[in-house]
Amino acid sequence: YCQDNELLVLPESICNCTNLHTLELRNNFIERLPGKIHYLTNLTHLSVRNNKVQVLPSVLCQNPLLANLDIDQNPILDP
Repeated sequence: YCQDNELLVLPESICNCTNLHTLELRNNFIERLPGKIHYLTNLTHLSVRNNKVQVLPSVLCQNPLLANLDIDQNPILDP
């Protein structure tokens, strides 16, 4: 759990944690998700609620186990 930590960046190295099931990043200042986020093949829950994310990596949809994606309260741009 990394919520409420005033994180500005999610390091690319987090994508090496392939056994990760839950990633809670809500209430930070993250502007983008790593391009290799699809390496988290066991991820079932991802919350980036209340950050500054504008664009979601298209590779995010390559994760078949991701059942819960919370992107609420982000300035997501239309494609």
